Amino acid sequence: MRKMLSGAALREGAYTSEDLDRYTEAFARPGAVAAMVNYYRAAFIPSRPPKRWLIELPAYVLWGAQDKYLGRQLAQPGPKLVANCRVEYVEQAGHYVHHDCPELVGEKLVTFLRAADARA
Repeated sequence: MRKMLSGAALREGAYTSEDLDRYTEAFARPGAVAAMVNYYRAAFIPSRPPKRWLIELPAYVLWGAQDKYLGRQLAQPGPKLVANCRVEYVEQAGHYVHHDCPELVGEKLVTFLRAADARA
């Protein structure tokens, strides 16, 4: 897991040794790896959820354009899953956008949340 995490980041120093220790501890918990695998496995199950599953709140996806593990096409949720979703690709980021570009992620999330709050 340490190697996978380190290889997924594009920014030099994205993970400190302490960060990697914490992730290693979390991954070592019973069921943790199975839960991660099941999360991604569920993303690829074609389904037609009932209308009550439709996410109607505004959604915002920041996707690392240089993700080594997941293709860009996976960033776009189907309209039957999310009614109002904005997807933005971060060209200088890989799988873990928040580690590659923490300042950018913070700025974009604050802007999105302020806009959502103004609409409410």
